[in-house]
Amino acid sequence: QAIETPVGYIPTYEDLREIFARELGKEFKEDLYEKMFTIRVKGFLEKIERATKIYSTIPDTPREFFEIMDKQTQRLKALEAMHGQKVSPFKFDKK
Repeated sequence: QAIETPVGYIPTYEDLREIFARELGKEFKEDLYEKMFTIRVKGFLEKIERATKIYSTIPDTPREFFEIMDKQTQRLKALEAMHGQKVSPFKFDKK
């Protein structure tokens, strides 16, 4: 199982908790999971902007790159409108 986010898939808390217990003999706490996998919308939007700016100066950059960045930007802005700048991984549905 994985959780689909606007920027890709992340592991479920339950899976990581189980793996940590089985493989490391350690507890994986919810607050650590949330800290690690919270979507920081502003940061992602800034990264997309920087990458788009750089690749716009490279003539051979496929147009699909810009289409993907545009779609990702739209998804992030929609997420921000619904949940704000920082979005907990617990806000997303499991697939």
